[in-house]
Amino acid sequence: MGRQIKRFAVIDLEATCWPNDYERDGQDQEIIEIGCVVLGGYAKKFEVLEEYQAFVRPLKSKISDFCTELTTITQADVDAAKPWYTVSVDFANLLRKHKISGWGSWGDFDRQLFERAAALYRIRNPLPPQHINLKLMTAMERGWNQELGLDRAMHRLGIPFEGTQHRALNDARATAEVFVRHVKEIWLWQKS
Repeated sequence: MGRQIKRFAVIDLEATCWPNDYERDGQDQEIIEIGCVVLGGYAKKFEVLEEYQAFVRPLKSKISDFCTELTTITQADVDAAKPWYTVSVDFANLLRKHKISGWGSWGDFDRQLFERAAALYRIRNPLPPQHINLKLMTAMERGWNQELGLDRAMHRLGIPFEGTQHRALNDARATAEVFVRHVKEIWLWQKS
């Protein structure tokens, strides 16, 4: 009997941001881009099944100059985008199509952003409840005494970053690369 192939989504979000609270001017952080790499496989044998990227039009905040410098995302990019309630339906359909059993992100911030977006729009979170903080998991697996940012972790692991940093799909690809190549203990796949 063969091993069951599992499906896992590696996700990264970009959000509105400001250099300090003064310039934030009462605005809340909102999702402005989502990137996802869908992995299928078992043990350490994964393949990319699909990639997804979408800009998101924020409901209450604007893109600051600081945000554009950091991410390259402009106000025009998000003005032309669909709002979260529409993007989340498209994204949920992708997750259902691949029968995603869990998901991971570099840190816990993206999970919190999904929860905030669900509350803001009063809609269901499209993600399954099984989340892995890949930043923490990588630090534990590698025996590091602290969690590192994605760029520093990749440098320490000898993995070059490809594309533009702080863009959702590029960061999701980089996180998936760390996950596939360097994380030995994969809790989702221990039970077949």
